[in-house]
Amino acid sequence: MTIVGMFHYRKNPEKVFRAYSYASIAKMEGVEFFYFSSKRVNLENKTINGLTYQDGKWIEKIYPFPDVVMNVVGPITKKQQHIYQELKRSIPFISFPVGSKLSVYNRIKKGKEFKSYLLPYKKVRKPIDVLFFLKKHNKVIIKPITGHHGHQVIYIESKEENYIVKEKAKLMEITRINLLDYIGMLIEKKKVLMQKYVCCKRQTGEPYDIRLHIQKNQDGKWVNTIIYPKIGFKNKITTNLAQGGQMMIMDNFLYKEFGEEYINIKRYLEMFALQFGTHFDTLYQHEFDELGIDVGLDENKKIWIYEVKWRPEHLYIENKAAHHALLYASYIAKKRGEKDEDIKDK
Repeated sequence: MTIVGMFHYRKNPEKVFRAYSYASIAKMEGVEFFYFSSKRVNLENKTINGLTYQDGKWIEKIYPFPDVVMNVVGPITKKQQHIYQELKRSIPFISFPVGSKLSVYNRIKKGKEFKSYLLPYKKVRKPIDVLFFLKKHNKVIIKPITGHHGHQVIYIESKEENYIVKEKAKLMEITRINLLDYIGMLIEKKKVLMQKYVCCKRQTGEPYDIRLHIQKNQDGKWVNTIIYPKIGFKNKITTNLAQGGQMMIMDNFLYKEFGEEYINIKRYLEMFALQFGTHFDTLYQHEFDELGIDVGLDENKKIWIYEVKWRPEHLYIENKAAHHALLYASYIAKKRGEKDEDIKDK
């Protein structure tokens, strides 16, 4: 029987909803599943005092090192990091980080196949960089190279001799000198990049983007888990759900915005997601188990890539996402077993 371990920095699985999802699906699929934190690992004996879910409660059980580890979160402390890395030396893990926004854009650009779907971008090294970029694109977005949830995203637009700056709900018109000072203070605090702004708004004026959530299945192939639009407020720059945005059912949204064209646009998004995932795997030395690709559609219905995430939220799709994750973990375990058998035969 395949043994799957789920690593988490939290000691108690009762505080981790995914643990319940994985445990229940594992029972249905005939997979031995347990939950563990770094303190439960015995590196010397190669055993783990795992927690397995039985009869409505989590009970302790000593396991050998599992066939595969579901690393849904990373370690926090140095001690956790040490255990985490030691396990990775001998056990396949299913999840890997994609890197910062800038490194992801650079990889896609270098890969060429999806380069045309990237918005023009550049790292901001000095304030004057923003002025030169604005001369070429007129409207730009500035955002942190690292971070998520749409925090600290700034919109800047050229307006004759001045500039319109929008940060969160704050709107101001400033001079060139003031803009340079503003950018100077910004880059002193954090590393940022700038992108050409593309208008992606509903007919009613709210900004939106579309999440393409893909996962690997039991055959190691990409499948669409869910595609959904995220809608922001009219006075907001981003559509982040944590900041009051909302999500809609994809078919309803596309029909309202594009009428009878919605079916073709839906297929376009579905095919794009799968083809992008397949290509994205080739840009790294490892393959990914799950990706969240945030995209926009311009007035010509062309897709533009905003961001690629390796741990997308499982909003309202926990069971479906957990099912794909567990089956993919089993697939990786099977591949490892076949590899070990080949080594023995040699």
